[in-house]
Amino acid sequence: MSKLFYPRLAVSNLKKNFRIYLPYIFACVIMVMMFYAMGAIGRNSGLDQMRGGDFIRTVMQWVSGVAAGFVVIFLFYTNSFLIKQRRKELGLYQVLGMSRGNLGHMMLWESLITAAVSIGAGLILGLAFGKLVFLIFLKVVHFPVPLDFTIEPEALVSTVRLFAAVFALSLAYNLVSVWRSSPSRLISAAKAGEKEPKGKVIIAVLGAAALSGGYYLAQTAESPLSAVNIFFLAVLLVIAGTYMLFLSGSIVFLKALKKNKNFYYKTGHFTAVSGLLYRMKQNAAGLASICIMSTAVIVVLSICVSLYAGIEDTINKQFPADVCVSMADSSEESRETAEQVIADAAAENGVSVEDVIYYRSFTLPCVINGDGVIFGNAQTALGAEHFSEQFRGMVLLPLADYNRLNGTDVSLSDGELLLCAGDKDFSADTEELLLGDRTWSVKERIREIGFETGDTMSGMIGTIYLILPDLESVDELAGNYGLLDEGENHAGWTFWFDLNGESGRCEQMIHALREQMSTAGVSGEIQSKAENRLDVYVQNGGVLFLGVFIGMLFLISTVMIIYYKQISEGYDDRESYQIMQKVGMDQREVRGAIRTQILTVFFLPLAAAVLHVAFAFRVMSMLLSMMYMSNDRLFLLCTAAVSAVFAVFYVIIYAVTSREYYRIVR
Repeated sequence: MSKLFYPRLAVSNLKKNFRIYLPYIFACVIMVMMFYAMGAIGRNSGLDQMRGGDFIRTVMQWVSGVAAGFVVIFLFYTNSFLIKQRRKELGLYQVLGMSRGNLGHMMLWESLITAAVSIGAGLILGLAFGKLVFLIFLKVVHFPVPLDFTIEPEALVSTVRLFAAVFALSLAYNLVSVWRSSPSRLISAAKAGEKEPKGKVIIAVLGAAALSGGYYLAQTAESPLSAVNIFFLAVLLVIAGTYMLFLSGSIVFLKALKKNKNFYYKTGHFTAVSGLLYRMKQNAAGLASICIMSTAVIVVLSICVSLYAGIEDTINKQFPADVCVSMADSSEESRETAEQVIADAAAENGVSVEDVIYYRSFTLPCVINGDGVIFGNAQTALGAEHFSEQFRGMVLLPLADYNRLNGTDVSLSDGELLLCAGDKDFSADTEELLLGDRTWSVKERIREIGFETGDTMSGMIGTIYLILPDLESVDELAGNYGLLDEGENHAGWTFWFDLNGESGRCEQMIHALREQMSTAGVSGEIQSKAENRLDVYVQNGGVLFLGVFIGMLFLISTVMIIYYKQISEGYDDRESYQIMQKVGMDQREVRGAIRTQILTVFFLPLAAAVLHVAFAFRVMSMLLSMMYMSNDRLFLLCTAAVSAVFAVFYVIIYAVTSREYYRIVR
């Protein structure tokens, strides 16, 4: 036998099965390209000179880990469709005299050719388009210094190693699958349909209950912290409910349609319902998987796009002014020194300081308990559930600073305070407030604090502001419950101000301010909006890349599952539809029956995915608020846009696969 016999036979087989192998190879090529590009970016030495480079490297490593696990599962799953379609062909080879060893040699060469084409083409495309992806990445994170995209040997090796292992596992599975089956079983496997399943009402009811429970949890979360606690439980309930409803609920529904004689005994309805019901056990698992992956694509991309689109909102929420100077010392001498240092640094660098506000404050955590506040072991006192819902940040301010910044002349006696809290915090007519072990009289409840504080806690846990009679009251309360060391200053000064000048000079001024503050012996922290903007763009840009990458993986898998599902069903249905035409159905009736079945199969998962996203919107909005993204309108627009784009892709897939399905069955 010629040494080239098996390679030639393998090439011939791949050509004959071109329609089922081409999408598989195409998906492999795209995944190889994406995996290498992300690995190359994560290993680029230029990240060392980039602000936030360590974060980006960590994100890319995490992406690579997720992608590796996904690639193994998805390609192994897709391979099972391929081997199912070829069982009859492989059985015929054995009937014609090929031994299992000969069959193994042939399948080995098929795997080698498929792997070589997929990995080779993927790496070539990764090298060719990797630089483009890299430039887009730099644009997304707003990194001003261009980095060189170089060939990364480690990324090449890890990519080849991963996909070679996947193809080896697939080959091993195929060999075991074929060798454990007799030729007769392989030949008849393609004709073996699913028995009509029994719809279990109890499973359908449990599925509806699980889905309703997940929806209920998503709609009843009281705070972002409680949303974190219930999010994964809600996700598990929705996934379980989706699978149970598709597996049993769909069967119960189809049997109900079958009992409706006015609906069922129509040509298009009869064939569509019968076809779906006959193999619904196999269909339902695929439909549920498509639904879950479609939901994942929309959710992941909506969150990531919203985070990136809302970067400026996030920055402005965290930084109401260009610069924030926070000091631990509350003395007047410390404030005067800081004012002088700020003025000197600005003058030296040719910029002007504008809209300066300053105040003393102290922040500590607490938990609301009725019309009182618990400090310290609040979690033990209330339990974890109530702790997460009622946890707040508390900001203490002296009355003098409040009056100065708001131009008011409020007076407070000893034991009195002004309360600024959310509508759900405390009762509306609260007159007394228990802070720890002391009761304070609420003189007035104010709606707004009146000046910008750069509050970063309100989105996550909510913030309560207390205006106390004097600085001594602030220090006393902070000392009692602030968990500070003895002798440590309590309230400290915070300065907010804008800079007017060239961006380069403003940056120099901030660097000079840090040095001069240290030289003057004033301890504190200096933060700028410009520096924070770079950090947020790096972080949210990296998250966007992560989301797009994972979204593309889910999208590719969704497309592949739908395609192979339709191809597989097309071959299963071909003989049935040919018999129908022989007994009197014309082409128009056959096409109508096909259209009804495909529309049901295709758009039921999409409709369910959109429903899942709609019920998840509220809890997703809460989770976004923990990342300082509180623009619900923007999030709604991003979610709608992502859903619309995904629906367009979905319709395109429908058009392609329905045409392919009809080509097979006619």
